[in-house]
Amino acid sequence: MFLRHLIRYMRWLTAGIVTCMFSPYAAHGAPVRQRNFVGCPADGQTGPIAPPDHLSTNFSTPRTLPAGLTIYAAEDIAAVAPAGWHCLEMYGSSGSFLLLQPQPIPSSAIISDFRLTGPAIQVSSINGETSGRFAVAGIIARLFPAHQAFVDKVIHEGIEPATDFPRGPYPADQMTRVSPQEWRYTTPAHATGLGTQSRLAPNSDPVSGIVKLDSDMGVFEIQVRLGPADSKQTPDVISLIYELNRRAAE
Repeated sequence: MFLRHLIRYMRWLTAGIVTCMFSPYAAHGAPVRQRNFVGCPADGQTGPIAPPDHLSTNFSTPRTLPAGLTIYAAEDIAAVAPAGWHCLEMYGSSGSFLLLQPQPIPSSAIISDFRLTGPAIQVSSINGETSGRFAVAGIIARLFPAHQAFVDKVIHEGIEPATDFPRGPYPADQMTRVSPQEWRYTTPAHATGLGTQSRLAPNSDPVSGIVKLDSDMGVFEIQVRLGPADSKQTPDVISLIYELNRRAAE
């Protein structure tokens, strides 16, 4: 619905490039308290926005977190990642994109081709009603053929050629269809696929994630690459991120 996207966009206009860190906590399945939360700074269309000092009620807060994980959130998008990581939200008319990695994320990331080359997470909410429609059309062309009319409409604008919207999944991706509007996948190591059509550059580790198309032709995406040491936590991390952002994904 347009009103929901408008509300999100107004939050972007009111959400500093700094980086943030947090120390691990020890207890397994510890209750989610303020000490398990890191506010993420944002930057984008209207400039820097300071990190929030608490988790917004817009998110569906998990009752517990596995040991060593922390919630990272900006005003309108959130993630779960290993404690001690850094985060930055990039926002604009196309949507909201939360980046996380163990190293600080440079302020130039929002205006450059900066890629996340090691362990990393990206969570994206892409608006199909604005400039995000090109990215949404590319995803629909690959995964949601029932909505090809949306792709054809974008191509008909004449801004990007039809060749920019190839049909069918990436050959290397391992795909599982969850529902008519949702896919889960893994992009293998060193491969090009849904996992690396993001700020995550291909490397020697796979990228796993979710792509969900909503009723407003917006797309919610999660891309997770934790690296060999933490790879067993990947399913939990993906599920927790999805639950946190459930309202955005619906």
